[in-house]
Amino acid sequence: MTGRLGFTVQRALALLVVLVGALALPGVGLAAPVITVPPDVVAEATGPSGAKVTYTVTATDGKDVPVTCAPASGSTFALGVTTVDCRTMQGNTVTASKSFTVTVRDTTKPVLSAVASVTVEAVGSLGTVVTYTPPTATDVVDGSVPVVCAPLPGSRFPLGSTTVTCSATDKSKNTGTTTFTVTVRDRTPPTIAAHANVTAEATSSAGATVAYGLPAATDTVDPTPTVTCTPPQGVFPLGTRTVSCTARDDSGNTSATTTFTVTVRDKTPPTFPQPANLAVDATSPAGATVTYALPAASDAVDPSPKVTCKPAPGSFFPIGATPVTCHAEDDSGNESPDRTFTITVRDGAGPAFTPTPPDVSREANGPDGSIVNYPLPTAVDAIDGPRPVSCSPPSGSRFPLGSTRVTCTSTDSRGNVGTATFAVAVVDTTAPQLNAPGPVTVAGASASGSPATDAAIASFLAAARATDLVTARPAISTDAPANFPVGATTVTFTAIDAAGNRTSARAVVTVVAPAAGAAARPPAAPAQDLSPPGNVSALRVKAGDRSVTLTWKLPADSDLDRVAIRRSSAGAPSGADQVTVYEGRGTSFQDRKLRNGVEYRYLLVAYDQARNASAGVAAVALPKARLLYAPREGARIAGPPVLVWSRVGAATYYNVQLYRGKQKVLSVWPVRARFFLRSGWKYGGKSFKLEPGLYRWYVWPGLGRRSQSRYGTMLGEGTFTKVAAGRH
Repeated sequence: MTGRLGFTVQRALALLVVLVGALALPGVGLAAPVITVPPDVVAEATGPSGAKVTYTVTATDGKDVPVTCAPASGSTFALGVTTVDCRTMQGNTVTASKSFTVTVRDTTKPVLSAVASVTVEAVGSLGTVVTYTPPTATDVVDGSVPVVCAPLPGSRFPLGSTTVTCSATDKSKNTGTTTFTVTVRDRTPPTIAAHANVTAEATSSAGATVAYGLPAATDTVDPTPTVTCTPPQGVFPLGTRTVSCTARDDSGNTSATTTFTVTVRDKTPPTFPQPANLAVDATSPAGATVTYALPAASDAVDPSPKVTCKPAPGSFFPIGATPVTCHAEDDSGNESPDRTFTITVRDGAGPAFTPTPPDVSREANGPDGSIVNYPLPTAVDAIDGPRPVSCSPPSGSRFPLGSTRVTCTSTDSRGNVGTATFAVAVVDTTAPQLNAPGPVTVAGASASGSPATDAAIASFLAAARATDLVTARPAISTDAPANFPVGATTVTFTAIDAAGNRTSARAVVTVVAPAAGAAARPPAAPAQDLSPPGNVSALRVKAGDRSVTLTWKLPADSDLDRVAIRRSSAGAPSGADQVTVYEGRGTSFQDRKLRNGVEYRYLLVAYDQARNASAGVAAVALPKARLLYAPREGARIAGPPVLVWSRVGAATYYNVQLYRGKQKVLSVWPVRARFFLRSGWKYGGKSFKLEPGLYRWYVWPGLGRRSQSRYGTMLGEGTFTKVAAGRH
């Protein structure tokens, strides 16, 4: 028998012989030698026949005993598991035995030869077919082993690096691998086509937006190479610029540069809208200096084309229509077609009020308001010069309480009307006159004092009287307590009119305690006289040159003591600059050394012997001098007069206007304060004579140069009548 089966049978027979021999020997019991074997051995195959394995086995029975093993240490063990039997012998007798196994296994992977990485150029966007030589594989047991690679040789490899993995598997299923890379690269640059030169018209001062279109480009791999041009499409300035273009594929390969030019030019003339015709009012009899806005021109390139018009702005235009011709030119010399419009100078405006009349405020002189004098504003017409002014309500009218709008108008010789308005406010800031009782002593109703309802105290509290210029019955109030203690108590009386103006006065009430055991209270003090006297009547006011004369009738009160006259400026708040200019029992008074042109307010108050005051009567007056000296007002003359007026220091000339009926027949500008009117003259292209009839004449002072048309307040209006010879 051979092989592993034969070895096993032999081992079994040997053990049986040893056992039988041991039992047959005299003195031999169970004290057999002890064999020490290694643990089961595992070894890696080193070749097709297995592996050479060495091991150590010992035996002892108190002393070393020889031991033999089969297969022996150092033998070549076949692949698989082999049992090693070890035994000791005494003669031919086996005295002891023991076994262990040796396993030879194959876990070593086949080894593949190294393969160098492969690099090839791409021939298209899908990559390239690459053929390579696979590696070889050897195994320690199986020898040469087949190799399998993926991707296979001859496959199409994409752009970039692809890892090829090759493997070999031996009969023991051990697999060895190796890898290498196949790189498909793109190093071929794109091809870019030539581009034609481009010409564009400028659309702004920055140039023009040019979309020149990118040149075409092709590439072996990239189907759409990126084309880049510098400068890019967009705004190009005026002039010629070179554009350089290149193409770049996905792999970063850049083509050769191609160039072309972009030329931006300005051949478009500027434009401007048709100017509108312009109509202005004359500022003098000859016409007007007209400053008009040049038409706004626009140009594709030049932000501010030059516009020229003739006649130019600021020129003097005569009355009537004048054509104005304009054209525009840009920086490139392109000129627009001419456009024409007309400027018409007309007399269409009424006289102008300069400055605008200021608002006026006056103190009320009674419940129906006050007479208000205000200066007439000055109106100047561009052609006629200064013009007469009429206002409604007129100066010197009675204005009611509150605000009244005054409208002033002036009409030029062509019927154009100028208007100005201002407000006249009549206000009540004058406090009532309060006649309060004097101090009083009363007997107390009890030892603690008296209530306010006590007859004597109640009579005292009700005794106050108040009068007012505007309010018929001003309200009177007190701060009296409900009970007056024994001793002195000060009571404040307050009178308030409808406008809220108030006057206060104080009086002392002294309460005396009743005497002990008195049978009755002493009689009350006699009543005080608190009734005010009547006002003066028939007041007349006459204003003169720096003076005002007042006349009046005294009231009929028997106890009248005096009349006081208080003067203030009419425009000042009540009492602000008030002075007493007269006190007495007369019926007239002349106030002298006043300022002409200033409105004064006079308040006449009557006082009785108990010092009670009436409400008062107020009036206003405006002293003024006659500034037109000759001829005197209303004079009747037979020959040409010399017109004479007051000289004004600031005047550089004067304007004198003469009217016969409603027709202006003369307007002259003398520099002296006089003018000799001849029997015949020319004005406005017409001839006039000093014919019989009523004439009105006006004088205004001129300020500055005559061309400025600045005038002061009219000095006055005068009249005279030309009569036929022998009838004056």
